[in-house]
Amino acid sequence: MQKKVLIIVGSHTDLPTLEKKELFKFLKDVGIVVELEVASAHRDPDEVRELATNAQEKGFGVIITAAGMSNALSGVVSSLTTLPVIGIPMGEKAVYPTVGMPPGTCVLTVDVDAGLNAAIGATKILAIDDNALRERMILWLELRNKEKKVAAAEAVKQIINN
Repeated sequence: MQKKVLIIVGSHTDLPTLEKKELFKFLKDVGIVVELEVASAHRDPDEVRELATNAQEKGFGVIITAAGMSNALSGVVSSLTTLPVIGIPMGEKAVYPTVGMPPGTCVLTVDVDAGLNAAIGATKILAIDDNALRERMILWLELRNKEKKVAAAEAVKQIINN
């Protein structure tokens, strides 16, 4: 059975940033099934507990969390599961709470608002024992690099010709 990725976002207001940063697009493009939940560690602690403690039995292989301000969500989720948790600090104020975990509470952290990096990290974890997924990820990254090179060449040409 293919592992899925559970994404828990602390507030619906963070969804547009994550969408802009290609979190959902990348996972869809490489064929990973995603479940998205909005649940705050402060406002919905019982829901967060249920999501984290039941994730593995529901077939999830990685949990991505995204929250701003105090970002208690990432640490709380990590404390409730043995699955890898990737934390996305939503805004600069959320960086220290996301990386500042006590010993024994591990949150793999990406840069501020870095949804794409979280998606790539989750894919790399799931691809450890899934060669087909690894190949899809490599193909996606190669295509993206080619697109970036073409865009860079166009930008250089435009500047030189002006």
